[in-house]
Amino acid sequence: MDESPFVIGIDLGTTNTAMAFCDMRSENPECKVFEIPQIVSEGEIALRATLPSFVYIPGEHELAEGSLELPWGEYSYAVGEFAREQGGRVPHRLVSSAKSWLCHSGVDRENPILPWTADSGEVNKISPVEASMRYLMHLSESWHTGHKSVGEERFAGQSIFLTVPASFDAVARELTVKAAIASDLDVILLEEPQAALYSWLHSVGDEWRNLVKVGDTILVCDVGGGTTDFSLIAVAERDGSLELERIAVGDHILLGGDNMDLALAMAVAQELREKEGVKLDSWQLNALALLCRSAKEAMFSDPSMEERTLVIPSRGSKLFASSVTAVLSRQLLNRVVIDGFLPETPLDHHPVRKIRQGLTEIGLPYEPEPSIIAHMARFLSLHRNTLRQRGASEFPNAILLNGGVFKSKIITERILSVIRNWYGDSASSVKLLDGGNLDLAVCRGAAYYGLARRGKGVRIRGGTSRSYYIGIESSMPAVPGFAPPLKALCLAPQGIEEGTHVPLPQREFGLVIGDDAEFRILSSSVRGQDAVGDMIEEWDDELTELPSLKTSLASTEEAGKVVPVTLETHVTEIGTIELWCVSKSLDKKWKLEFDIRKHDEPLEAAG
Repeated sequence: MDESPFVIGIDLGTTNTAMAFCDMRSENPECKVFEIPQIVSEGEIALRATLPSFVYIPGEHELAEGSLELPWGEYSYAVGEFAREQGGRVPHRLVSSAKSWLCHSGVDRENPILPWTADSGEVNKISPVEASMRYLMHLSESWHTGHKSVGEERFAGQSIFLTVPASFDAVARELTVKAAIASDLDVILLEEPQAALYSWLHSVGDEWRNLVKVGDTILVCDVGGGTTDFSLIAVAERDGSLELERIAVGDHILLGGDNMDLALAMAVAQELREKEGVKLDSWQLNALALLCRSAKEAMFSDPSMEERTLVIPSRGSKLFASSVTAVLSRQLLNRVVIDGFLPETPLDHHPVRKIRQGLTEIGLPYEPEPSIIAHMARFLSLHRNTLRQRGASEFPNAILLNGGVFKSKIITERILSVIRNWYGDSASSVKLLDGGNLDLAVCRGAAYYGLARRGKGVRIRGGTSRSYYIGIESSMPAVPGFAPPLKALCLAPQGIEEGTHVPLPQREFGLVIGDDAEFRILSSSVRGQDAVGDMIEEWDDELTELPSLKTSLASTEEAGKVVPVTLETHVTEIGTIELWCVSKSLDKKWKLEFDIRKHDEPLEAAG
């Protein structure tokens, strides 16, 4: 068992990063938020509860010498509050939404592609993995500054639990771990909705057993900066005691605060054009979106704030004299965010797959349907049978909301109202679970999870959030115009616990050795009934294909030889998936790796 003196929880968010810790040397360890030192203006350092997830890459001679110096050294870039603020003035030098790029399979996420809209000759770009590493390195150095001893309190030696969206696929999880390893950190992954629920468990203590009962279903709705996540947690009974089990997670939905910020910027820009005849260029619109993000957060935190003035800079100018002033009103905020992203719609209104234009700009693959309510309706409808089979309530008896947008009372009330309208009188008693500080719940919950793993808290049973499959090409005669159909062999069912080895000894496959080999991998968040070894022939849209797995099958045997192998899946302790090909005849194993680069050449943004 890990006996490190501290348990640390990190929320590596799209918009903000936060960290909490527990001192395990205390008889009754508490989860405390770590105040993060960061540059807040040129040459000024202050402590903040969160580290804005932004990297600013300044131009030559743009900032005064020493203005980016931190207690542990001086850098050529800024991370945190100053990065966000300066990026609002010079947006083409700002790296944002790195977490969203981590799960974008259409680009090489280890290639320097950010800032996406910047010209490579003008800005020294970095990769999404590099950006994530810089946030983690900042936390590590901040910890060392706060804990001067170099022995047991070194950051890399602690138990660190890093959160990811429940909807992150295996590749995005692998890349997150890679960023941590590059920061010299050993981490264990935890899904963000579970972390939010752990935070609630920590805040209510043993009282949770009186707030929910056996058969209840808890809906966790997590709207972050880049993604929307849904999870269902069932309240069950085992050996006479209540327990919690995560039974369903939603698909990856690239829909969140970023979309809201852009929508607000476009609405403000339209008002400027209609009322004052001012037309913003694309550069100014990007800057306005960053300003709308800060305004949105401030206005949702303070219901008495009726409007926020926005000063939109002009490209290449450091002076406000040439800037444009606009106003974001409470009325516009509510119309765009609440009516646009949370409209009251029926339970059978689901996102519609829209026909896309033949040519489109390359960028983040945002969800075309902006209604979070419609996505929630689809999620609940998809998993109704799962709940019915478990004998659990077919509708949520309790709701836990997480994310900064839920600081707004009107948004919280909208979610509750919709759920109650969907299920009628039977859902009239749906209760809202108070998750506490919405900006810090995930990092607190991650730290509490560390306590629970040491026997000092309640564990949520969960395992893998998806089932995983390997594609098997059908054996059939060649038919002109038709490719052999692909079957899907289940490698790891949904819910397999971390640290589990899942062999498939009953099936052998022919593996070509002495050359590169590639394998098609699929996953599903809705086929929870499949077992190891099940062969799926028809799945409609229930399976999603991931980047392929590949390996260089080195061997002393002759190249091109086909050897019989069995497959073995390993769900690692840190929450990632490994797949191995095992040859008994050669007494050898080959580990398959995700082919993260999907293009022959690095994909770069146009300048």
